Amino acid sequence: MKLSKHATAIYDSTKLPASICKVIGQLCNYDVSQKPGDLYFTLQCGGRTFFRDRWSMLIPVGNNRLIHMYKVQKTTPCSILTKYLKTMVISHGFFQDIYKYHIRLRKLENKRKRFFPTRSLEHKQEHFCEYANLEFYEIPKDTQIERRGYNFILG
Repeated sequence: MKLSKHATAIYDSTKLPASICKVIGQLCNYDVSQKPGDLYFTLQCGGRTFFRDRWSMLIPVGNNRLIHMYKVQKTTPCSILTKYLKTMVISHGFFQDIYKYHIRLRKLENKRKRFFPTRSLEHKQEHFCEYANLEFYEIPKDTQIERRGYNFILG
């Protein structure tokens, strides 16, 4: 368990256990995993990506994983207030190719959302960040993307 400088000072100067010092640090808003300006990720599975060919036929590309990216605006000991930035769609292709592209979902635009992460979920943010930064085939930004629910049509 990693303590902040403030919680470490309490731990060093008292006989309190480290877990209690961690809680004190959280209540003082020092021992929180996210700071204002950090990115916060959520993962959603569902939908597919299709490619529209020149005859207007839809060719399935793969199954989607949506990583919603939020910017942390404010933290409290138990919650994180965020603002939606964008969504990264990672499409796991049927032939082992993986594609990614960015979209903005209208239903999330200009929305602030409060998350209540538990300490057991803190490490998942590192995994989401690592997953989002992996090298995949990038769909060009000027590609027209049509949305139907959580299905996306490229072309």
